Amino acid sequence: MKKVFSNSYDVVHVFAQQTQKEGRNQTQSIFFNDNKLYSYGYHYLLCEFLDNETVLINNEGYSVTTSKHIHLISDATSHKKQFFKKSTDIKIVKKTIKEYLNKLPRSRQNKQYYLNEIFGLYNSLNEYLKYTKTKTKVSKTKEYKEIFKIVQGLKNNKETILLQVKEIQKNNNEKLKKKILQSISDFKSYEINYINNAKKCYLRISKDNNNIETSKGVKIEINKAKLLYKLIQAKKDIKGFKLDYYTVIGIVNNTLRIGCHDIPMQEVETISKHF
Repeated sequence: MKKVFSNSYDVVHVFAQQTQKEGRNQTQSIFFNDNKLYSYGYHYLLCEFLDNETVLINNEGYSVTTSKHIHLISDATSHKKQFFKKSTDIKIVKKTIKEYLNKLPRSRQNKQYYLNEIFGLYNSLNEYLKYTKTKTKVSKTKEYKEIFKIVQGLKNNKETILLQVKEIQKNNNEKLKKKILQSISDFKSYEINYINNAKKCYLRISKDNNNIETSKGVKIEINKAKLLYKLIQAKKDIKGFKLDYYTVIGIVNNTLRIGCHDIPMQEVETISKHF
């Protein structure tokens, strides 16, 4: 069983599959034991499986490398239920909500962002408290009561705030679409190797023609991908099929799902022309 991987991408994706007990990259900057993943040592627990389908990610790190690790594991476990420390630690949640609340009246471009973040933090906190069965106890604390008061006040004024930012949001959505399209183009032309925050996963053939590369940083040998594609063409049941460390979930709504990868079948058909 392989325990030392050539890059951080493989480490986080293998950890996310929970198919083996341990693994690390060559520099030991990221490694896992059982259900826990660490960044630069045991002092920083980066991610922990709370159950088979639920993870808690420590997204409190601020260094460039730790931030990269946070992003990688967030992406690799996107097919699981995710909780994040910044939205489950009540002291951090209260501090962040108050910071956003202070910025909200003065902001023009980011009103929608601050409003969504406040509601999102509140909802995430409540969801985590429900999951851990601590809602009744925590709701009696001073911190929770203060958060609740802020959120209720904003809900009463939500419609007025939303009217102020409707046009701004429209313009921002157009900019985001253009940015994603440009990222796809850059990935396909080998200018970048990873696409951030894209809901769909994109494919390309590696420059040496030996692998299929995904926009999430994973490489799969073409011969193994060919076998999966033949099964799809033959309309065989592909659920549970193994691609190295990754398990095929199936095809749902014309999308091939493999671990955290949601690959449009159109993308699969396009890449198959190179086989």
